[in-house]
Amino acid sequence: MSRIFLTLLFICLSVSSSTARKKTALLVGVSNYHAVMKYTGWSDLHGRNDVELVGGVLKKQGFSVTSLVDGRATHANITSALRQLINRTSKGDIVYLHFSCHGQPFEDLDGDETDGWDESVVPVDADQIYVKGRYEGKHHLIDDELNRYAEQLRSRIGPQGCLYITVDACHSGTAYRGDEDGTDPSGDSVIVRGTNAGFSPHGKIYRVKRDTRTFFRLSRAANKSHVTCLEACRSDQRNKEIRRGGRYYGPLSYYIAKVLATHRLDKDNGWVYQVRQLMRKDINVQEQDMVIESD
Repeated sequence: MSRIFLTLLFICLSVSSSTARKKTALLVGVSNYHAVMKYTGWSDLHGRNDVELVGGVLKKQGFSVTSLVDGRATHANITSALRQLINRTSKGDIVYLHFSCHGQPFEDLDGDETDGWDESVVPVDADQIYVKGRYEGKHHLIDDELNRYAEQLRSRIGPQGCLYITVDACHSGTAYRGDEDGTDPSGDSVIVRGTNAGFSPHGKIYRVKRDTRTFFRLSRAANKSHVTCLEACRSDQRNKEIRRGGRYYGPLSYYIAKVLATHRLDKDNGWVYQVRQLMRKDINVQEQDMVIESD
C-alpha cells in the first residue's frame, strides 16, 4: 500500500508542477503629477495608495508584482514593462494589469472610433493640453496601444490562461480638488480622476455620450486567453476617490483589495461581481457605475 501511495503522490506532484500557472502583475499608480514635469495641468491623486493596497493583496496570493509609481510611471517605463511582461509570460499564466491615474478622452486619429474619440490613461509625463511643438500627445497611453499589448499577452498566455485589466480612472468629469483636505462639506471626496476636456490636436470639443450599459461582451478567440476588464465608472461619469482609514483610494482599487483579501483571484470570476456589489452599496460611490468587459 505504501508503494502505491508514493507512486500516486509522485504522479500528482508531477501533474501539479507541470500545470502550475505563473501569476504576474504590473501595477501603475500616480499620486504626484509634478514628479517629472513642473506643470502638466493635472491635479495630484492617490494612485500610489492603490498600488500599495492592491499589490499587498496580490503578493499574498503568490503574484510576482512590478509597481511603477509617480516618477517611474512614465509612458516609456510603462510600455517597456508591458513588453518585458509579454516576453516572460507562458501558456496558462495569469496576468493582472492595473492603472490608478487620471483618464482623458483622446482625439481618434486613425478613424476606428465611431464617436471620434479614443480613451486614454494618463502617465506622469503626459500633459493635459495639446500645444504644437511642446506636447503633442506622445506620452498618453491610448486604448489602441494598450489593446495591442493586451492582445499579445492573450496570445502568449493561451486559452488556459487569464488576463485581468483594471482601470481606476475616468475620462469624463472635471479634474479638481475641493478643500485642502480633499473633501466637500458633506465629507465626501471631491478628488476626481479625469477630465471632460478632450486632448485634441485639431481643437475638437469632446461631448460626453451617455451610455448606461455596465457590461460588455468581448469576442472569444480560440487561441487566446480569457480577458476581463474592470473600469471604475461609465464614460459619462466621474470617478471620485474615497477616504478609508485616513487614506484616499480609488473606489475600484479599494474594493478589489477588500474582496481579494478573502477570495482567490485564480479560483473563478465571481470576485469581479462582488467588487461591483460592494461599490453599489457604498453611498459615496453611488453616482458612478463600475463597468465590466469580459469574454
